[in-house]
Amino acid sequence: MIRQTQKANVLLVEAKSLDILCMGGFEKALEKFLVAENSQIFLDFGNVEEVSSAILGIILHKKMKLRKKGIEIYLLNVTPGIQRILKILNLTSLLLHTRTNLMYASAIPMV
Repeated sequence: MIRQTQKANVLLVEAKSLDILCMGGFEKALEKFLVAENSQIFLDFGNVEEVSSAILGIILHKKMKLRKKGIEIYLLNVTPGIQRILKILNLTSLLLHTRTNLMYASAIPMV
């Protein structure tokens, strides 16, 4: 569901659909990779076509928890459809980091 890429702080989300049924597995997989050695962690959503509010809630919860430790979580390669959802939910500024999206998007190997 989530795997490490060649970049230590970039995690590739392999699932096309992140719905409520995969919520537990997503949270466990994400927890496995959240380490304090990275000040920024990027979830590559290039494969993700749809995401539930439950998954966004998990990401936000982890983001707020890790922010206290000086660690930020951002989404990369988000599809236009998911970008619209983030905009409607007013989460764009919390979850997308425009400059790093541009910087890392070309460096991430697509599998």
